[in-house]
Amino acid sequence: MVFWLISVPPLETSREATWAILKDRLFSGRNDYSLGYRFELPEGMKVGTLDGLVSLSDSLVKIDNFVDSVVKKVEKQFVDIDPNAELKCQNKNGDYVNVETYLTTFEWDESRYPYRSKGLQELTEMVQEQVTKMDDDIRAKSQQHNDLKSSLQSAQRKQAGNLLQRDLVEVLTGKVVAPGDFIETEHLSTVVCVVPKTQEREFLSAYEKLEPGNVVPRSAKKFAVEDREGNSVWRVVLFKKAAESFKAKARENKFSARDFTYDPTAAETVIGQRSQLENDVHRSWTSLMRTCKASFSESFIAWTHLKAIRVFCESVLRFGLPVNFVSVLLKPHPRSNKKIKESLFSLYAHINKSGITANTVLEADENEADYYPYVFFEMDVERS
Repeated sequence: MVFWLISVPPLETSREATWAILKDRLFSGRNDYSLGYRFELPEGMKVGTLDGLVSLSDSLVKIDNFVDSVVKKVEKQFVDIDPNAELKCQNKNGDYVNVETYLTTFEWDESRYPYRSKGLQELTEMVQEQVTKMDDDIRAKSQQHNDLKSSLQSAQRKQAGNLLQRDLVEVLTGKVVAPGDFIETEHLSTVVCVVPKTQEREFLSAYEKLEPGNVVPRSAKKFAVEDREGNSVWRVVLFKKAAESFKAKARENKFSARDFTYDPTAAETVIGQRSQLENDVHRSWTSLMRTCKASFSESFIAWTHLKAIRVFCESVLRFGLPVNFVSVLLKPHPRSNKKIKESLFSLYAHINKSGITANTVLEADENEADYYPYVFFEMDVERS
């Protein structure tokens, strides 16, 4: 959804008469090229000096691009975390409306941008500062949320997969481990092995020989746990000095010796930590959602007011003083851009000093707008 913001000098003695002519030439029954709306700017905006306007005009290009990029970034973040997110703006009455309604019923919000007490440069700086802060806030909250999600995913991965991969803390619990199953003394230690179902007999005949004289005979014990692939968990008691060597030789023989220390309270601790992470992720998601909703509204409002400042600034530079122009929001119908341009160039041929014609450029382009006999800006809100 693309809108055009244009500004033209009066064709007749009044702005209303000019508006009537524009309606007839651009969005009447016989010339139905676009939807059109008045884009009213407040009376009494501070003009400042000519040098100030020229300098501001140059700065506004970069600031406009920056604010537009933040609006897109906030929207993408909003939709990424909630594909059903409603992209709305809060109007002057405090109601949330979609962006098209906000644009087509735009009214300058003096409570946000007090044009009577501040000049155009100050208003522009206000917009830039506000949007920069929103950008920083969104980035910080997004990073916090992503960090928490990564921690939770890491915790969940530990409980995924088969017994060869998953963390054994929640596998070897008090429900399957009997007192005395895990022996840890000054000299003795317990090693855990994961054994495929097809290799259980081989394991039982081989484990004592992996470290002869260091493995407690007949100490292999199978726990009552098994994964879908038939892998099972066994413990072996041996002298502590031979534990690492035993693990290495077990792996060489396709018996997966796992690094594991039994703690009867560990499972409860891990479950509690994961539950806390789940709660933290949900809270951060909720907080990020609220921030995105508010930031999208505020950044889009800021962007629209910045466009209004650009229209005012360029109109004064183009048409001079006293301030007297008509600003209009257009929503062109498909394949009607050229017709709109032809109509506007025809209406304002008398002030067209550039020599450019409506046929010179088939599509409207802000890069060519300096040569138009009217002020032109584009607002691409198709993403919204």
